[in-house]
Amino acid sequence: MLVVSGLSGRIKDPDQARESILKGAAEADGAVLSVPAEDFTPAGSEVTITCQVITAEQTDGTSTPLPMCAWADDNTNASVALVTADSATKEASEIDLAAIARDTVRVRTELREPIG
Repeated sequence: MLVVSGLSGRIKDPDQARESILKGAAEADGAVLSVPAEDFTPAGSEVTITCQVITAEQTDGTSTPLPMCAWADDNTNASVALVTADSATKEASEIDLAAIARDTVRVRTELREPIG
């Protein structure tokens, strides 16, 4: 499952925008910050990707780790949540955030392509 939420416009403070979008996710109802935010700059990327893991509490009492990353630059700000069969069965601390950051760079690249 891939969930992308973002905006386009003038971003005055990309660092603050990136932190804010992740903070909002961590403070949502039913969410618990399980792995604090960490910055990555994957190879080939000129932008910082910040990733964290929140745990989403389900109505049946179970919880699911939700790895998510965010970026912000001068004109885009977005978060990417990526749940795979593998990550859904791991403990939050076992999720490879560097790999999720690399996936986020690929999503960012594709989203920023001009519509032709």
